[in-house]
Formats: sequence, structure tokens, C-alpha cells
Amino acid sequence: MNWLLSLLAFPANSTDVTVLADETHGNVVSYRMKQRIITFCLASMFVLFVGDMAKAEIIMSSDFEDNQLNSNNEWGVNRDKSKLNRVLLPETHSAVLVSSPVRCGTRAVRFEVRQGDKYTPACPGRDCGTRPRAQLSRAAGQSYTQDAPPFSERWYGFSAYVPNDWIDGNESWVGIFDVHKAEGGRIASSPLSLHITRGAWTVNVFHGLQDTPAHRYVQSVANDKDKWTDWVFHVKWDARENGGGFVEAWRNGARVVNYKGPIGIPNVGGYVKIGPQYSPNNPSFPRIIYFDEIKIGDESSSYSEVAPGGAR
Repeated sequence: MNWLLSLLAFPANSTDVTVLADETHGNVVSYRMKQRIITFCLASMFVLFVGDMAKAEIIMSSDFEDNQLNSNNEWGVNRDKSKLNRVLLPETHSAVLVSSPVRCGTRAVRFEVRQGDKYTPACPGRDCGTRPRAQLSRAAGQSYTQDAPPFSERWYGFSAYVPNDWIDGNESWVGIFDVHKAEGGRIASSPLSLHITRGAWTVNVFHGLQDTPAHRYVQSVANDKDKWTDWVFHVKWDARENGGGFVEAWRNGARVVNYKGPIGIPNVGGYVKIGPQYSPNNPSFPRIIYFDEIKIGDESSSYSEVAPGGAR
């Protein structure tokens, strides 16, 4: 920065300015003027450089390519000591890395829920310790507070692979991705969620303490089995009426949700979870699903930066 300021600081009454004649047009061009032109060009380059430095920030990227389930403590996995992850990953088979199938690269994560998995209740008096599940949660990591702060704008991208033998059971819901609120009671615990329920993709948007979604998208999952399905969500987290909140969602590049309205709970942030979790009524076993290419981008990010394997 100092070099740029020094170039801009020409002396007003310099005596060693050489005056040159432009032989073609007869114009007189001073050395000072040429220096100022050069300085302008350098300053323009500097502005472009600073602009490039301010490019979109990817808050979190988890592709498992280093063969680690918990790179950089993004998920805070601790099967032995953390109550939170003990209830989310009750068994060694709950979450494992695999080389096939993969969306990109050489690794993906495989979640499995089996009948008889042992859960450790993490919330006495509630059923969260008995719901069948196998999840990775950002709440146990180090930077989850950036996932969905109040009034922020965020991008979320990931790819999910539903095997052909996925059981379309009769549970009330089977969640596979959600942005869970960071505090508060049970109602509207996930302001944004993606479910696979009774054979259909379901996107749910909640706001306030409502127990029914403000918006819901439903589409059959039948044609998406045994293949990767890419999801991208663009959210403005604003729980106020007329506050500018919105949710956009794309499935395999096609926009399927364009909701405008409040989302979330006032002044309460959230964190991302992936993997199956379903209601304890009439659960079906076993359940297996794969995830890859999970990314979270800030307000200056874009679809192409968080879309799995790039935009399609």
C-alpha cells in the first residue's frame, strides 16, 4: 500500500520535470502527466487485486478426500466422550468412509441405521435419545456459529445417494439434512430441513414457533435412487415479517423452491446436520444413505461455488 501512496504523492512544484513534444500532434506532454497515467493504471490494478482478495468465502468444505471423517474438526466427531455425538453416532457402522459410490474424488461418507443400535439419551425427558439416527453434526465442531447466524445470507450444497433398496416406510418423517436451531425448545427445531418421507423428497421451511411448515416442497424420490442427487440451498435467515427472508433450493440444477418470507426464530442461529434421523413411530430398518461434497458459503458465495462437483 505504501508504494501506491508514494506514487500518488507528486510534488506540486517539482523543478525536474522534463517536457517532451509529441511530434505527431504537436501536443506537449509532461513527464508528470505520464507518471500520473502510469499511477492510474497501477491504482486500477490494485483495486482489482483487492476485489479478488474479497472473493466469496467457503465457510466449510467436507469432501472426505483426506480419508478423515472429521477433517479440521468440522464435525467434532468424538464417539467416546461427547454425549452429542454418542447419540448421533451410536455405533461404529453409523458413519464410515467408503470408496464407492462417490460423487467426486475417491471418498464419500456412508450412514447406516440398524435395528438395535444403542443410543445414549442426550436430552432427559425428551425422545431425541430414542429416535433412530446416524448423523454428523456441526454443533460439536469449532465453527458452527457461522452456519446460519441471524440475518445472515448463506449457501449450502451437498450430494446424497439413495440406494435402490432404501425402504419407503411409514414413519412420519425421515430427515437427511437440516439446519437445526442452536437453542430453544422442540417446536420448529429445524427451520430448514430435507426429508425422504414415504418415498418423496420433502423440503420444509419453518419460522417462529410454528409446528407446521410455512412452505413445503414434495417430489417423488423414485427416479433418484441408485444415483447422486445434488442439492443447493440459498437462504436469507430473517425471522421477521417483511424482513427479506427467503429460501431457494435446486435439485440437480433445477430450482424447486422459491420461498419468500420469514424463516427461523428471532435472534437464534443454527447449525448443519447430515445423515438419517427419523421419528420413532413405525421405524424401518436398515437404512443406508451416502453423502459427499458438503459445502457452506457466505453471502458473497454463489450457486457454482457450493454445487457438488461444480454447477450442472
